[in-house]
Amino acid sequence: TLIFDLAIAVAVGIVCAALVFTWDSTSLIKMERAVSPEGDKVFYTISGALFFGSVKPLMSLFPDPRSEPKDVTVIFENSEIHDWSGMVAIKALHERFENNGATSIVFEKLSVSSHKLMMKSKQLWEGINYYHEEKMDVAADPEITSHMHVESRR
Repeated sequence: TLIFDLAIAVAVGIVCAALVFTWDSTSLIKMERAVSPEGDKVFYTISGALFFGSVKPLMSLFPDPRSEPKDVTVIFENSEIHDWSGMVAIKALHERFENNGATSIVFEKLSVSSHKLMMKSKQLWEGINYYHEEKMDVAADPEITSHMHVESRR
């Protein structure tokens, strides 16, 4: 009975730890809003994990799209999509802006793993610009730091 009681205690501990982790992770989702100087574009910067537990808090962070500029950019800075619910939340966010008159909706800076996850269900993303890659000329702009740390060695 000692082994059985120990097994039950371990299982209960794992379930409790998972619930606490999920609860804490939902509070880590954050959104920052910025409007262009002309007032015609709005930028939302999302940080935090997107999964089943953070969908509702994420959606509640966005203001009413009817009163927002119609050119929308959502930037996923330090954000990761972990499951189907996170992808559906992005789709719902796109539809929410589209149904309220947004003319341009772009999702930028998805991580590589999030992009791969979304590519598995690409039929869901038909007509949605969710992977905007900005080309930068590193040689022409000294302010940009190259991420290619390769030196030729002889």
